[in-house]
Amino acid sequence: GAPVGLEVELAREAFKIKKVGQICDRLIETPLGFHIVMLVGKRAAVHKPFGQVKEPIRKRMYQERLAQARDSYIQSLKAQSKITINSKAVAEIAKTRKKTGEGGPFSVNP
Repeated sequence: GAPVGLEVELAREAFKIKKVGQICDRLIETPLGFHIVMLVGKRAAVHKPFGQVKEPIRKRMYQERLAQARDSYIQSLKAQSKITINSKAVAEIAKTRKKTGEGGPFSVNP
């Protein structure tokens, strides 16, 4: 099958190539641009027993669910909030910090 994260069309062309050094016979267009595929090497497939990959998969799935829950929670908070920015106050703070040399990465250029 296609490696994870690789455009389907690129993977399809890559797996058609049989000899190292061979170049695909067509230009491939993806959302990232145009590509020419060349086989630079081959390696054997890696097959790991389920017991060996179960825990890393479980951890990854947990992290993904946690990130999704966090993002949903933040979106719900944003939807319930009314945020206004006092531009005059921000400009005044930026001006004061610029004079005193404070600010660092959070400097605001009015």
